[in-house]
Amino acid sequence: MVKTEISLPAIHEASHCCLYKAFGIVINGVRINPDGTGRVHRYNFDPLQASLPLIVNAQDGAIAVAGVVGETIHEQRDVEISAILTKLTSGSGQGDYDRIRKCGVDHLIKELIAFSHAVLMEHWGKVLRLAARLDEVQYLNSDEISGELPYVYDFRRYSAQLEQAIDDCSNWTWNPSVKKGLMQWPG
Repeated sequence: MVKTEISLPAIHEASHCCLYKAFGIVINGVRINPDGTGRVHRYNFDPLQASLPLIVNAQDGAIAVAGVVGETIHEQRDVEISAILTKLTSGSGQGDYDRIRKCGVDHLIKELIAFSHAVLMEHWGKVLRLAARLDEVQYLNSDEISGELPYVYDFRRYSAQLEQAIDDCSNWTWNPSVKKGLMQWPG
């Protein structure tokens, strides 16, 4: 793989977008802010559901960890759990790690990293194109994101793969206090 001159924030946000698309979750847009941070904008229309199944929280966790995993792939580093955890807890992914913890799936971090890595590698060329476009214009709406990530959506396959990845974990828990509404990914 040849490293390209695409910013890490664009790679980070494009990686989140890829996982959103894989699960068929509609996102409204993605932005790179003037300060170099980024954000994916998403509406979730089920704000009253108090407890979500583990697979839904695991999907949110996989989406959250994807930004840092994408950065690691782009930097041509080995995807090591300790390095990812360092970025999540004290680097560019702190907000993402907070999301993983709120979903109650931080005990599945190893599985979430491996799953996100596999999906990103499958679609890496598309992630790079989306990131390059995002660097260019700083904001992309839902249609523009879909145009850059064609043929990524496969809810059944990715949900089954994720469920299989976390199947061996005996402590299937989630945080029932998570409330959904207008949500902006912090990282």
